[in-house]
Amino acid sequence: MKLSLVIPVFNDVAGLARLLAQVAALNIAYEVIVVDDGSDNPCRAHFAGNPVAGARMVWLRTEAGL
Repeated sequence: MKLSLVIPVFNDVAGLARLLAQVAALNIAYEVIVVDDGSDNPCRAHFAGNPVAGARMVWLRTEAGL
């Protein structure tokens, strides 16, 4: 079974890192779809340089205030 996570983020590198670490500990196949609502901090750049083992990450950026 594969798990798909859709995670909204806004300026929360630390929170996203904690969540992904918890999911990685489950030892199941998963993908992460991150919806970035115009973060000022380098969320995407952080994870590009520090990929999560075993995760397929898809980034969607919107500034719709969702």
